[in-house]
Amino acid sequence: MKDIAEKSLFIIPEKIKRLLWAFIILGIGMFIAGLMTGGEDSVLRTWQAFLINTVFWAGIAHAGIFFSVIWQLTDAKWGRPFKRLAEACAGFLPISFLMFIIVFFGSNVLYEWTHNPFLHHGVAVKAGWLNMPFFVSRNIAWLVLIYAVSWWFVKTSIKPDIALARKLLGTDWGGRFADKMLVGYGEHEDEVIRLEKLSRKIAPALAILYAFGASFLAWDFVMTLDQEWFSTLFGVFFIIGNMH
Repeated sequence: MKDIAEKSLFIIPEKIKRLLWAFIILGIGMFIAGLMTGGEDSVLRTWQAFLINTVFWAGIAHAGIFFSVIWQLTDAKWGRPFKRLAEACAGFLPISFLMFIIVFFGSNVLYEWTHNPFLHHGVAVKAGWLNMPFFVSRNIAWLVLIYAVSWWFVKTSIKPDIALARKLLGTDWGGRFADKMLVGYGEHEDEVIRLEKLSRKIAPALAILYAFGASFLAWDFVMTLDQEWFSTLFGVFFIIGNMH
């Protein structure tokens, strides 16, 4: 098993890391340039592109964890080789949270309801829902709740594998990340059983939370781009789209 673990190790070359950082810096620079130059059309397109990327990539991150939840609930043995790949999507959650926060600063550009009066009764009835204080507070609450429970589930799921990797590859494997993950970790066999039971308890709660939370995020960040249009099925379309 040690040989398999050693052959499975993959370290990203420094050249690739530098290239990826260069792309990140380039993207940030282009975002700032889009906001600072080109007039109102440029600002609108920049915020639209940022919103689309935020919703798209955050949706994929959520879907990866949701697949892991499904495999956990169904006890699907065939999904085991893919489970850790799906859970790796959790690494993007902190970044996507920051991106959603940034979207709030572009709300006045993206959403007509933030600055135009509701012109007729069909839209005016939404005023209690479509107002910035409630918009920001409810979505931050959803994001914190979904991300916290998602991280709890992933942490519970991968702990035994981290412990096994350290046993096979040495105590230095994983560095400070593994140190933090394994705080309070007891006997391996006992922990595997305990964490499996805990994962089975977290999974259904996270599934329900994701169904509601992702629907609300879809309604608020995407559907309200057109303040007059609505669909109760839009949240479901969003969730299924993420998983495809």
